Amino acid sequence: MKRIVLVLLSVVALAAAEDDKRAIAEANAAVRRGNEFAANNSLPRARAEYQRALKIFPKHVDALYNLAVVCEKLGENKTAIEHYRHYLEIKPNDADVWTQLGVRYDEADNKLDAEAAYEKALAINPKFGRAHHNLGVLLKEQGKLDAAQKHFERFVQLEEAGNGQKGDAYYSLGTLLLARGRLKDAKIVLQKALDVDPS
Repeated sequence: MKRIVLVLLSVVALAAAEDDKRAIAEANAAVRRGNEFAANNSLPRARAEYQRALKIFPKHVDALYNLAVVCEKLGENKTAIEHYRHYLEIKPNDADVWTQLGVRYDEADNKLDAEAAYEKALAINPKFGRAHHNLGVLLKEQGKLDAAQKHFERFVQLEEAGNGQKGDAYYSLGTLLLARGRLKDAKIVLQKALDVDPS
């Protein structure tokens, strides 16, 4: 009897696995269609395809991520936040998505949650430059200039080490130094920004 039950459970598990494979394949097809619509700036149609993918397979992280991005572009910030949060329930160690969630919170004037999201991103990946930059901007706006400067300086270090967008990094640090009245230092850093990116 015990052996029969184990065999039946194995058959059920195999059938469930096949159903999951079919659902994932259907969801992937919907995501591909959504990506094509998004590439052609047909955002409402892209949103519909990503939503279709999620009805078929609710834990499809690509559909969640892309849906959040489309909602951002459509000006649906609250909905974008919901989709990013759902994504992070499934994949909680994604520093990029925590950073994007921080941007969405900041856009909604929810500074505490924005700061927490950036800090979470940096706890996951201390070398994530964009999180340092965004947190620095947020802290600067709050008048926390010492903390902001540390994040901008770290952003500069990371961009220099990785040959990233040094112009942005220098500009952010330079404007902070200017706000602090450190004109000589600000001039040096802002000149670096112009040297690497005249625009």
